[in-house]
Amino acid sequence: MTMEQQSREVWGCLLGPNEVLVAESVVTDEEQGRLVEWLDAQRRGGKLVNNPQDLGAYSTPFRSSSGDLTRLTRGGSRSGGGSAQKLVWIPDVEREVDPLPDEVWRIRARVVDQLGLHGLEEDHYKGSFMSYIEPGTGVHQHRDDRLKAGTEALLILRCNVLFRKPEGGGTPVFDARKEVDVPDRGMWAFFPTEVVHSATEVRGARFRGLLSFGFLVRVADLWRRCFRISQGFVSEYALDSGEDARGAVLASLRSSAPASGISDERLELLAFVMSSTGDFSVEEAARSLGRHPSEIWEVLRDLQRSGLVESRSSTRSERGKVVVL
Repeated sequence: MTMEQQSREVWGCLLGPNEVLVAESVVTDEEQGRLVEWLDAQRRGGKLVNNPQDLGAYSTPFRSSSGDLTRLTRGGSRSGGGSAQKLVWIPDVEREVDPLPDEVWRIRARVVDQLGLHGLEEDHYKGSFMSYIEPGTGVHQHRDDRLKAGTEALLILRCNVLFRKPEGGGTPVFDARKEVDVPDRGMWAFFPTEVVHSATEVRGARFRGLLSFGFLVRVADLWRRCFRISQGFVSEYALDSGEDARGAVLASLRSSAPASGISDERLELLAFVMSSTGDFSVEEAARSLGRHPSEIWEVLRDLQRSGLVESRSSTRSERGKVVVL
């Protein structure tokens, strides 16, 4: 495989900011037992930090993959080191705290391998942490701020591993309406900087236990994501029967565009999609149409929501199921 092919494989399959990936069995039974025991002991020992945004929600201090506290946690500054960065919460670490269990780092390496995240820099704000949410507590609705690096605002991709599912509730909610069920010992991955999210109130006697791993994504990385015409669209309109079939569907769409309100931008991109014989990146589509990738992405997102195109990340079923928001 050439370097170009390797790059396309990594970035082409990157999860999108309008997608939530749900995976099963990220944690073994043995790891689950060890993590539940460790986090429960930390809570009883008063070693967790209470999240001021959600009373009843506790967290370990934020750590980098080296095991040290993250840079922003060490600085303890709400301004993020003197920049214009505004951070909601950095837990105060006034005393020596216990290192995270070895199982945490083994699971993190497993997640990186499963999602192909080796090329991404670690989130230097929250990094990796464990959270403990008591019964009767949920997570308030919010969207995280992007992280600033000089003049660039970086997106955060966060992988949340549910190593202890409560008896009820604790379910992640996106865009204030979409609840996504995650199995015990499973995971959900998404962009908290791009999607409004929350979690329902934990019910029953058990706390919700979560591992969370963060990674940084540049806007330019998103332009290398790959898409293709969806198999559902191809099957529904028999588009695999030849160019004539695709031309007929496109001609029908053009003729009905004024009445149905289909924009010229959408038609232009649809024509490109239907003439493509395989995958194409956002960058490639933009270059072909003489437009900026951000413009193409806005239309592609709508086409994906309508089921006319699919991302390469959503077709990688071995990673888990992708929910398109």
